[in-house]
Amino acid sequence: MWVGQPPPPSAPAIVYPDKFAGRTSAEKRAEIAKLLKADGHDALVISALDDIAWLFNIRGDDVEFSPLLLAYAVLTADGRATLCVDARKILPDVRAHLGADVTISPYDVLPEVLQALPESAKVVAVDRDTGSKWLHDQVTGAGRKLKSIADPIQPVKARKHPAELEGVRQAQRTAMALQRAAQGIHRHH
Repeated sequence: MWVGQPPPPSAPAIVYPDKFAGRTSAEKRAEIAKLLKADGHDALVISALDDIAWLFNIRGDDVEFSPLLLAYAVLTADGRATLCVDARKILPDVRAHLGADVTISPYDVLPEVLQALPESAKVVAVDRDTGSKWLHDQVTGAGRKLKSIADPIQPVKARKHPAELEGVRQAQRTAMALQRAAQGIHRHH
């Protein structure tokens, strides 16, 4: 038991605009779902917070110095998803952004979400590098066949969309301008 544990973060999630993401969350979910289906997986449990941020085009303030939201997600091979997160963080604009194919469930009910998957969802994948033993146990405990796989989101996320590339370029230009300005200020003092 952790005595004096701070309360869980409570800052609301925010929408990461599609114009910066380059693709909608629905497009990303459909692409990953297609990969799942092609590999014979019926669902994917996602625990990597950066994958969740990318897949749903949302950001949070739950991890110091990182725009991440504490959550789990289950993506099925039909592109539907359940996002397990503190529902108080999902304000109406984020709820509308996520759309009807994303169900919001409490953060701590992932085992129940896995139990509630349709009977047709027999094979459930978990990332072999970030999936914990607890996640593996939840999948097998739900009566599903566990597949430990390489994260299918990472390679897709690594292929940058033109809008993402322009964002990187703009960030570099801004950083360089700030650096030059700081050097100029430093020289005069």
